[in-house]
Amino acid sequence: MRVYHPDAAAAGGASSATGAVRVQGQVAGAFESALYAMRCAQMVVEAFLSYDASFRIVTRRAQACFAARDWRRSHEDAVERIELYEQSIRSTVAQLELALGDDVRHPGLWRDVKRHFSNLIGGLPDSEFCKTFFSSVTRRLFGTVGVTPDIEFVATEMDPLGAARPAAGIHSHPVDDELKLTVRAVLAELPLGAPWADLDA
Repeated sequence: MRVYHPDAAAAGGASSATGAVRVQGQVAGAFESALYAMRCAQMVVEAFLSYDASFRIVTRRAQACFAARDWRRSHEDAVERIELYEQSIRSTVAQLELALGDDVRHPGLWRDVKRHFSNLIGGLPDSEFCKTFFSSVTRRLFGTVGVTPDIEFVATEMDPLGAARPAAGIHSHPVDDELKLTVRAVLAELPLGAPWADLDA
């Protein structure tokens, strides 16, 4: 990736003989800087999506482990889910350091990246958690102590329920005189993948 220019005018055309060429160079520089920040934002979004996909893969194993009564694997998966976030942050920071070089800790760049990042995650179902991921990355890069709202997301920019969606469906079961029959119907509707020891008990 190219070197980031905090002053768009420095990107090109500053020494041109005519004002028209100078303006043209400034526009080109501003456009190039915007693309650069956009690509950085894409890298963080892609890193989050990769983390999220890995997390879901591990989580989907839970039902099979429960059905097989594989408690050891269940415990290992629980630990893997916890450690996965930290591993993803470290990997993302390393990738950014490699791609951006000296620019990676330029506050001006990350102000632009944050703005583009906000636009990119608008349609994601986990957009609020994605903001947390972004903030973890910038805090690790800059060794932030306290809060730096220019380059991370703070509480006033977070809406935990903003991306919440209504449940896919609601299933109702009438409770008649025989409560046992209702409970049986509920359990039968959501099979766990393993037989019941005594469903009629």
